[in-house]
Amino acid sequence: MTPKAMDVVTRAINEVNQKVLAETREDALAEGRVEVRAEGIAEATKKIAKALRNNVELNELSRATGLTIEEIRNL
Repeated sequence: MTPKAMDVVTRAINEVNQKVLAETREDALAEGRVEVRAEGIAEATKKIAKALRNNVELNELSRATGLTIEEIRNL
């Protein structure tokens, strides 16, 4: 994957993470459950990784998502 493509993937992941944070922030804070946000981000990251795993080298996808190669393979 080219550096430009990797940048696009990384930006897409960050945009999804921000959307999930925005959607869950009020609920998480109101209920005192900050872990809800972390779970939402983790789930969104896994969905992105699953969608990209056949088109992106696993090492690069691992680096962009923070998931291990084994975690990506098991999605």
